Amino acid sequence: MLRSLALGLAAVVAFPAAARAESWSLHILGDAQLAWTDNLFSAPSTPVAGAPPRESDAYMQARPGAILMFETPRSVHELQYTFDASMYVNHTEAWSILQRAGWRGFFTVSPRGELNTDVSGSVGDATTLTTQAGADAGQAGIQRSGTVHVVQTSAAENYAYQASPALRLLQGGSIRYDKTDQNDTTSTGAEGSLRLGAERSWRQDALTGSVTTSYLVLTRPNGATESSDDQLNLHIDAAWRRDLSRTWTSVVDGGVVVIVPTGANSKGTIQPTIGGQLSYYPEWGTATFQAHRSVLPNLFIAQNTLTDSASASCWLPLPWLRDNPAEPRLTVQATLAGARVQLIDTTQGSVVSGFSEVLGDVAVAWNVRQALGFAARYQFIHQGADTTAVNGLNGFNRSTVMLTFYGRWPERLAATVPVRQTLRVDRSNLTPIGDGAVQTP
Repeated sequence: MLRSLALGLAAVVAFPAAARAESWSLHILGDAQLAWTDNLFSAPSTPVAGAPPRESDAYMQARPGAILMFETPRSVHELQYTFDASMYVNHTEAWSILQRAGWRGFFTVSPRGELNTDVSGSVGDATTLTTQAGADAGQAGIQRSGTVHVVQTSAAENYAYQASPALRLLQGGSIRYDKTDQNDTTSTGAEGSLRLGAERSWRQDALTGSVTTSYLVLTRPNGATESSDDQLNLHIDAAWRRDLSRTWTSVVDGGVVVIVPTGANSKGTIQPTIGGQLSYYPEWGTATFQAHRSVLPNLFIAQNTLTDSASASCWLPLPWLRDNPAEPRLTVQATLAGARVQLIDTTQGSVVSGFSEVLGDVAVAWNVRQALGFAARYQFIHQGADTTAVNGLNGFNRSTVMLTFYGRWPERLAATVPVRQTLRVDRSNLTPIGDGAVQTP
């Protein structure tokens, strides 16, 4: 019976990859990670009452899952589910499970209009050791200590209409909800936003302007009571992009954020934003250098934040084992980032409680096949907190060493959600619609 069941499952997975002219395919995902960390619970560098102690441990993360791809003449869809289990050698009481599911879609609404959609959700115990994102995708940001039970949902859509060869009209909307439970305390954060914008492009330059309104509902513990912080945020932004060459693109942006709290005794504030970015797009891979001042809500901690950050990241091929430049066997992913994160206090109308953040993350990957490979990775995180810790936000240092296996079977996707958003003015690195080949980053 077990043999018959196994053969049946294999047939279900293998059949879509070869059937119906590859209009759809179903795949098994496998991701496993062996690792060691010197600070399992992200314990504070200086002991804090109620915070976990600093302990090292070896652990394994297993992420089995499945992905379904299918396309129609005017759309491409991706449905994915993963089961993330973290198992520790010396701390079995800290074993955790986090389940994720999501749907991404791309629609050709009209000859001039394209729509991207994204819906996702997760539930379970989130640890600060979760490393699902690649080493090139890390960001320096505030983290909690220990394990937190989370419920997270989000939905977003982005629509672009090519009004003329030089003018694109942009529209986007999103909703997000996060609920976190830690040490018998609960924080919730919800956000709904709407964005309107326009982009005027020339041969090498493009100007973009946008207005975004968002409404935040933030609830978090405040000693023995609970504080609610509802606010309306207005973002006015402008950006200038320029293609410096076939592979280099620069971006300069700036704007202002107006925060209007709805509480009777709350005070609003106006914060300027500014940033710059230099990006490299070779035949395969990416590299980015950027510095920004931004105002964004962190729903995980139920606080609006002002962040000054700088980072360098890359995902690039190494010169060895590189017979085909479009399919490198050895690659390096890396991020080096630093940030100063301040919490925005609407009761005072100012920023408070600054945290310094440093992230170093590097991985070398060997792709045995397009969808099968191994990686060795090292990650360092520093979080320097103020003298007072709020909402479990402590200062800590942590180093983690990881060996990762990843794979997908069957290998070839019947379709992929195309990359249709880019910093390149000439849009030369967009992927074609309906291409079932494995995407480069």
